[in-house]
Amino acid sequence: MAKIARVTCICYLEVKGANEYEALSEAEEMIEREYPLSDRTTLIIKETVTTSTDGCGVTYKKEDLVKF
Repeated sequence: MAKIARVTCICYLEVKGANEYEALSEAEEMIEREYPLSDRTTLIIKETVTTSTDGCGVTYKKEDLVKF
């Protein structure tokens, strides 16, 4: 039997040209689907958690986003 290791991660999902409500709708459509990232790795979104200190519907400027 093949072994499977699960790692729980926090990630950002960026949706271009959308406000917070539209982006959340996009994320909700992705829940429980499998997204292959490589031959050995699959992304599965289990839940969404949203928080905003500036209120709902925040649109961030490109300069405000942190790139890794």
